[in-house]
Amino acid sequence: MHRRSPRRRPVAGVRLSVAAALALAAATSAVAAPSMWDLLPGNTTFPGWRLVPGAERKASTTAGLYAMYDGAVPDLQKAGVVAAGERIYSRDGRRVTVDLFRFGSVDQARTYYVKRKAEISQTTTFAAMDALREAGCYASVSRHSVAYLWCRGYCASLGINGSTAQERATLKAFARYISQRILSTSAPR
Repeated sequence: MHRRSPRRRPVAGVRLSVAAALALAAATSAVAAPSMWDLLPGNTTFPGWRLVPGAERKASTTAGLYAMYDGAVPDLQKAGVVAAGERIYSRDGRRVTVDLFRFGSVDQARTYYVKRKAEISQTTTFAAMDALREAGCYASVSRHSVAYLWCRGYCASLGINGSTAQERATLKAFARYISQRILSTSAPR
């Protein structure tokens, strides 16, 4: 009677382990967070709006966050911010500033959004943004308009120097774009 060599079994096990490791690596890379630049509008996304040269920053380390937000970093990290990206756009003397924050969890992002929303909800121009999957709101204060967006594990803060209906519409267009990019490039968490 011929007995199988015990050496054959480990080979099959190694093949299975290698296949499992490759599958795990593929799954992990598929859900990796997209670059902040992939989520923010580019230089030609909105006609007439251009990136201000040198006004792009992003960070995913404590030192990088301090370079961007200085004294606000402890509060941002306590809220769960793990990465941030900022771009400034200009058109005809107007500027839109977009700060996008990635959080460690959806709950942290939602909590941050709820706090920002509460800050502006008492203004007379406060309104919810429609056509967003999660949530967004905006308001005008004096001659400046702000908007906040929450989508999955992200929050965005948008501001424009102006308070007309057209300027608020610009903020809503930027927010909708960012929301759609988050939904199309990141896995739900």
